[in-house]
Amino acid sequence: MLKLVGVQFFIVHLVACFWFLSTTFETSPWDTWIAGRNLIGASNGYTYFNAFYWAFQTSTTVGYGDFAVTTKLEYILAIIWMVIGTNLFTLTVGSVSTMIGALDDEIRARD
Repeated sequence: MLKLVGVQFFIVHLVACFWFLSTTFETSPWDTWIAGRNLIGASNGYTYFNAFYWAFQTSTTVGYGDFAVTTKLEYILAIIWMVIGTNLFTLTVGSVSTMIGALDDEIRARD
């Protein structure tokens, strides 16, 4: 279980890095999600924290809608991450369900 959570956080970290990096490919930061979140001039750490937040909320299918994608690259990355994130979320829920089922079977076998 702990390994699964660690892998999920590592993948979210990588996606957050790509999300953060995507803004460097645009000619103006005013056209990116950074401007939409009022992060122009903010520290790299705080901007990364926002990118991590976006990646984590997207991977858990929560998606509050407080991040607006504006560029083609952001749309592409968001779609790819939604597909990966949904599968990762499904894998996590399935693994937890399997572990709970195995514990339930073990408890029934003792009785």
